[in-house]
Amino acid sequence: MEARVRAELDDMLRMMEAWKQDYLADVEPGAEYLFSDFRDEIENSLEPYIRRIVTCGLATPEEAGIFASQCYDKLLEVRAALDALGATNEL
Repeated sequence: MEARVRAELDDMLRMMEAWKQDYLADVEPGAEYLFSDFRDEIENSLEPYIRRIVTCGLATPEEAGIFASQCYDKLLEVRAALDALGATNEL
């Protein structure tokens, strides 16, 4: 993967971290919608980008998979925070 692509992915992971922190700031009992909202942001904003970088040959499917996994790890952190408060139903 080219350095500029790696730098762009790193920027996107920082953006994901900022999103995660915003969601975590809103965690409270009854806030189960946060998980699905964050998941929707990933699916609508990042998944098309991930597909594009593979289609354009800027990353291998394996590299893109690692990036996607890192993004979804942030989603799981929000889920864990909600679960810790008993704020979610199993989704």
